[in-house]
Amino acid sequence: MPTLTAKQQYWSNQLQQTDAFDGTIADYARHSGIPAKTLYQWCGILRQREVASADKAVFAEVVPEQAKPDPPHTLTLQLTVDWRALALRLYTNFTHL
Repeated sequence: MPTLTAKQQYWSNQLQQTDAFDGTIADYARHSGIPAKTLYQWCGILRQREVASADKAVFAEVVPEQAKPDPPHTLTLQLTVDWRALALRLYTNFTHL
């Protein structure tokens, strides 16, 4: 990724702090006195910059983690990127829904 400007680096640091904060982005924004909308906007700006400057694919290691067993014939996948999470539940036997 090309070098960030001072302003971009500031907002990148703020977004990293939201990851370490025990709460939501809105909670962090209230705690820090920053409008949540501004944090979300900078997240989008920096993500676009990262995507635009990417010259190769980036892969993430998948580490199985099971909080509780899934029902039989079910698999739940959760992908967490930055502060967002996507959970996908796959059913292999629809007769048991």
